[in-house]
Amino acid sequence: MTLHYEFSPDTTEIATLELLQFPVTTEETSNSTTETDDFVDEQPITVGTARSEVAAAFTEAAATVITKEPIADTGAAVPTRIPEAAEAVAEKPKYTSRPATEMDIDKLVDIDMQAFSRVYAGYHQTPEELRADLTAKFQGRLEMLGGRWIRIAEKDGEPVGFTVACPTSKSPDSFESWEQTTDNGTLKTTYDPKGEYVYITSLSMLDGSGEVARNLLFANMLSEAIKGGYKSAYFESRLPGLQTWMKRESAQQGTTIDALSAEDQAEMADTYFNLKVTRNGKELPYDYLMRIYAQAGCKFVKLVPNAYADDPSLNYGAVGVFDIPVPKPILKNRVARNVVGTAVGMLARSEWAVKKLF
Repeated sequence: MTLHYEFSPDTTEIATLELLQFPVTTEETSNSTTETDDFVDEQPITVGTARSEVAAAFTEAAATVITKEPIADTGAAVPTRIPEAAEAVAEKPKYTSRPATEMDIDKLVDIDMQAFSRVYAGYHQTPEELRADLTAKFQGRLEMLGGRWIRIAEKDGEPVGFTVACPTSKSPDSFESWEQTTDNGTLKTTYDPKGEYVYITSLSMLDGSGEVARNLLFANMLSEAIKGGYKSAYFESRLPGLQTWMKRESAQQGTTIDALSAEDQAEMADTYFNLKVTRNGKELPYDYLMRIYAQAGCKFVKLVPNAYADDPSLNYGAVGVFDIPVPKPILKNRVARNVVGTAVGMLARSEWAVKKLF
């Protein structure tokens, strides 16, 4: 039996933009004249412009989260006003995140085994065999990816979840199954430091870890994706409500799932994948797990049969994509995208800002 991963169901002070004061001039731009794309003829994006826009966005987010009112105009430059906003939320947050280290491997395995206990219960492995297998995989991933792409969320200083992401040249359209995309979790042919995409290999969260902890991990992943200039980040989600919904729909038609042809099952699965509900005036996926990710900014682009073994999902998976919300000219400018990515990373240190972000 092969191991698979997907997304489980469910102490630092705020930094300031002083870290964004890189030793560069406002004349630095990308070498756009050598590029052949739709943006060649546009005005080059200067570092100064990117920095000021990010600072303004950070200030607005901080002001909205803290006071619900704009910060009064003091006539000072935006970056010098950021510490004033930061001081207002200097209380140590309940949720934080940090890079994983070798010392965390046992804890990563513990969290993964708890988060996917129902899934692993169907594997023909003893707990000891499963732990040894997972330990070897996490050691290999950490050696390959480092803490930049393996991030831990903590609640009151205790790890409650983590995410593993991997730069890759494999696109969302090429996804066939978790095992195929990740080489059964080893990432040997998945990892490509020069790839254009980020594949989110796994998200494991303990019960009760909280929405903020998960979104902290998403925000940090987004920060790294921006700094790396990647096109998008993607993953595959379970559809845990599919089996129950299909049973109910089949019963209403006077039949059962087992009695349906493969074509009829596939058609019903596609119908479920496209079902929508309205929440607070926004159209979202009917499946509750897909809905959680959609609320975090994900869009689902593909339904995949036999994505991995999961009875409630009838082995289907939904490929979800997080677009990188940064203009292409900024992504093509290494210094400018570092400015923007670093700012997002700073927002990700504050649970208040993350709530506002998502």
